Amino acid sequence: MAGLIAAEGNNHVGITGVMRASAVMALKALDARGRGTIADVVEAMDYAVAQRVAVITCSFTTSGKSQALLEAIKRAATVGILVVAAAGNNKQDLKQRGAFPASYQIGNLIAVAATSECDLLAEFSNWGAGVHTAAPGVGLLTTGRGGSYVRVTGTSAAAALVAGVAGLLKTLRGWISPQTIRQSLIAGARPVPELADKVASGGVVNAGGAIEALIRRERRSGSGSGATSSAVQGQASLDYLRAHTPAPPDPYVPSGVLPGATYDDPQPGSTVDFSNYYTELTKDNNAAGVAGSQPMQMVDPTASAATVGGVSINLYSGNYNFTAPVVSLKGRAGLDLTLSLAYNSRVWTRWGGTMFFNAEKGFPGPGWRIGFGAIQGSNNGGAIGPYSNSVTGKQSFIYLAPDGTRRDLAYNPVTGLYESYDSSYLDFNPVSRVLRTPAGMQITFWAQATANGDYQYLPTLIKDRNGNLINLFYRTLPNNDVVIDYLIDTLGRRIDFYYQSNRLL
Repeated sequence: MAGLIAAEGNNHVGITGVMRASAVMALKALDARGRGTIADVVEAMDYAVAQRVAVITCSFTTSGKSQALLEAIKRAATVGILVVAAAGNNKQDLKQRGAFPASYQIGNLIAVAATSECDLLAEFSNWGAGVHTAAPGVGLLTTGRGGSYVRVTGTSAAAALVAGVAGLLKTLRGWISPQTIRQSLIAGARPVPELADKVASGGVVNAGGAIEALIRRERRSGSGSGATSSAVQGQASLDYLRAHTPAPPDPYVPSGVLPGATYDDPQPGSTVDFSNYYTELTKDNNAAGVAGSQPMQMVDPTASAATVGGVSINLYSGNYNFTAPVVSLKGRAGLDLTLSLAYNSRVWTRWGGTMFFNAEKGFPGPGWRIGFGAIQGSNNGGAIGPYSNSVTGKQSFIYLAPDGTRRDLAYNPVTGLYESYDSSYLDFNPVSRVLRTPAGMQITFWAQATANGDYQYLPTLIKDRNGNLINLFYRTLPNNDVVIDYLIDTLGRRIDFYYQSNRLL
């Protein structure tokens, strides 16, 4: 039914589509005969939610009331997705017998009946309580295979038309809720007397009427890009709406000049030095000595014959960590967007008779970190490689966690992974550069910082087991520091970072 939702080009817009220049995602959950499981449908819907679509169309019905399907629609609501459901083709009043998902009473769902060429309720269409509006559903001409045209009939076709109008509203006002879209579709329907007692809108969906209803609503609430402008009076054309979308935020303008840094972090001159002070860095999380050699310790979890999940915990640490919250945004299905400023007091690291300052290259200041952690290695011919831990005798990376703590990730020759020595159960794949946590979180470290002796991998993607994503993007400052530019989460929220004189503001 994609051709009923959107046209691919400028031709035949009146025939094949309601909206133009849109992307349609086809997810096949049922077989060629329309049979399948609710589990398949739920999986497809969750995938669509993870991809942040604007509208989901359900061109099917089932007589069974499924809690799993209802929960999937609720999950779509949490990210602002409208679900358009076909009312069904059983010629029945849904008040007497439900058809799902159309019969679910939930704010982000709109159920659609079908009308005939004569503006009458189609003889096959369901109607009644819970059906919100109607749309043409008999003999509609749409695109088929190879660019040919075919005729389609059913409430599925009617639902596709309504999805197209809903997508049009979302295109014009990307921030509006699914409830607002549904109310605008109902309020803007073209009245049809024969449908007055059949559907809530009492008529057939109408794109122009829905746009006008949306603008009337904005005027009443005082919201929207043109709600407080005198220029909006009496105008509801698409050209006007497209020309009056909200302006982007003003660019950042520096308010003063910050002094330059008065120091350069000293760096050791050889790989041997890197390995020694990296070993010192990890001692606050891994007791001096091979795992299992200290009291209350189990065997080395990274040894080839070790039991998976062996424990090596340092019972005392001379340094301290704390975090200060910066941004905390509630997220979807457990992945909140929390950005904190972390501090680790171990700014000076001693090795032999030498003291190294800011060994982990803390940013925005020595000992401080902001963001989502890093994987630290050593200089391997200008690239980032593991270092040799002189206590354990293993090749290792250091995981600098967002809270400022450090974890030694030692090489396991059996798995080919770098695994944590302590009870944090972390593993890092040096090929895919993915760090996995026990909670199912996967953090991809694909950005690199190799200037100024940093030699760190920085995270570019955080993904949890529920399909949530946080995407991170970086920039290089004039002093060659690689820093976060902005990030975007599953809900499309964006946080920008501003810098001046190589400092984070």
